[in-house]
Amino acid sequence: GNYRDISLISENLFTPILWMVPATWILIFASEAIFILFSFCNSYSHISIIQRGIGFHFFYVNCCQVGWIISYTFDIIWLAFIWMLLNVIFLLWLNVNLYYQDHIDQIPTLNRDGTSQHQQRSSSITTNNNSPSSLDDENASMTVVYEWLIFRLPFQLHLGWAIFNLLLNLNEMAVRYDTWKTALPQISLISLVTLWIIGIFVLFFPKYPVFPIPLIIAWAAGGVWIQLVNQSPSPSAAIVSIYDDLTINRFYGGIIATTVEHVVIAFIRFVYYFANSYSLLHREGQ
Repeated sequence: GNYRDISLISENLFTPILWMVPATWILIFASEAIFILFSFCNSYSHISIIQRGIGFHFFYVNCCQVGWIISYTFDIIWLAFIWMLLNVIFLLWLNVNLYYQDHIDQIPTLNRDGTSQHQQRSSSITTNNNSPSSLDDENASMTVVYEWLIFRLPFQLHLGWAIFNLLLNLNEMAVRYDTWKTALPQISLISLVTLWIIGIFVLFFPKYPVFPIPLIIAWAAGGVWIQLVNQSPSPSAAIVSIYDDLTINRFYGGIIATTVEHVVIAFIRFVYYFANSYSLLHREGQ
């Protein structure tokens, strides 16, 4: 079956607007395709972030992703849930490995014999007011940005989106089974709280905040918010048959708070983190 039909059959409060799920998967797969292209380049194929950070975990992630797509296409929601759970586990494992890998601050190059080395740094330039201003440091900073965009961002986005889809599959599975259906209002509210906690956790618990995860959680929550707005003032018959007005209102307020707070708090955390990092680098350069 197609995604539209399956989504309508399993409609619940956690269901986002129809176009969001396939569009976001396309964005994530496109970013990972760029990573694959770079990983095949001789200059990058042997660097530590690929060999030790990503390794075979990306292969396991893709196996789980294929299993999820096939299961969901054939409308086997419980099996799709299991595949997505495994996907989240391997993505979490991959991202933890990446978290403990040092950033690349030099562009890898190849020797004549094919072995990899780092490009030698250029000499630093000091301004007249004795404040450190190194062209090489600027290049290193840009290399860190490129490294994050290519080798880290795709998997952080994938993890955040996979967590949302895992919770969505859980709610869809509850719709299908009568024994679970009575508990669906509680499952939906707990899923929303779980999503909120995860987004806040990755901003404040790690030493280096993981910004893409709360942002894609805000994106997903925004898609759910839009879907609820499109159904106002009267929710669909499927929603009304499962949820009471109090649950719908609570969920509506929670999804708005999750969307707005994860954008605002992520921005404030980024400004605070950047300001502290800049201040530390400035003191070290004096």
